[in-house]
Amino acid sequence: MRIAILGPIYTEEYFGGVATFDENLAIAYKKISNENEVFLYSKQVAKKAENSYGIKIYPISILSVFKKKKFDLMIASLDYARYLPLIKADKKVYFLHGFFSLSSYSPLKTILAVAYQKLFLRYADCIIGNSQFTCFINQRIYNINYNGFVRLGVSYDYLHQLEKSRDIRKERNSLLFTGRLSEAKKISNIIYAMKVLKEKTTRPYLLRVVGDGNLKSCLVKYAKKYNLNIEFYNRVSQTEIVKFYKRSQVFISLNPAEPFGITFCEALLAGCKIICPNTGGQVEFLSEYPDMVKMIPNLMPETIAEAVECLVDSEKQNLVNSQDFSYENTAKSILRIVGENE
Repeated sequence: MRIAILGPIYTEEYFGGVATFDENLAIAYKKISNENEVFLYSKQVAKKAENSYGIKIYPISILSVFKKKKFDLMIASLDYARYLPLIKADKKVYFLHGFFSLSSYSPLKTILAVAYQKLFLRYADCIIGNSQFTCFINQRIYNINYNGFVRLGVSYDYLHQLEKSRDIRKERNSLLFTGRLSEAKKISNIIYAMKVLKEKTTRPYLLRVVGDGNLKSCLVKYAKKYNLNIEFYNRVSQTEIVKFYKRSQVFISLNPAEPFGITFCEALLAGCKIICPNTGGQVEFLSEYPDMVKMIPNLMPETIAEAVECLVDSEKQNLVNSQDFSYENTAKSILRIVGENE
């Protein structure tokens, strides 16, 4: 089976969930069958390359490659949808990783971006999302119909580092946030909750904040002003982020419109308890781990602080199987949905 995946890849300059998805999905298709030929096309490379898994990576600009080759399956993400009409493939899939939001874009930019996206989605045989929540928002608000949704996997690099970090133990009263320091992630609410905890208890809570963003300087100033026990870190390597998860008792992330939330999967596999909103794509899989997760009905600092106190004292633990978040399952689920919609 010849498979083409179009989208960004992970580099020092470019990183994020979609890049991780593209590379790990390619690896998964290679793993589930040695007969699969998998090709990655991306803007992030200037010339042809090949990774350690034998996956060929081409610059997206080499349109002549598209014209010469025909694929059994093609999967595109983000604005790579514009290449859908140029590729010969038996089945063309567009993958929805999220949705345009007025909280992130201006009304005009949102309207234009959706119109641009829908223009090329006419060439997709199948539209698949990363959660039912993602699909529902795209269908209800933007009239983009979908054929199914799949659960994402955790990267192979993360699982490898997790195995190497088995001896790291949890630190009592330790909390973790990792992600963009932006208003969408509601990181300010977590910082304010630390002030609430400091005022109501003598317990020495420690919050580690890993990431960067436009709110960072304000958050650092606030933490210093109230002498809060918060440590700030910039973007770190895969090896280091695994260590942060392994040391932390509770992971907190509060975007109420999270399309999927791969950090929740990573936190679960590292044995973290989780605090999250009761809305978003993460609800669909975190509901399976009631002893590990506290879904809060509002994002008030007092509510967050109460959830922290509840989880750090809880001895209950659900069994979490890494196979539940494998990219092989993601790859097979996409094939199943494509087959069902032939």
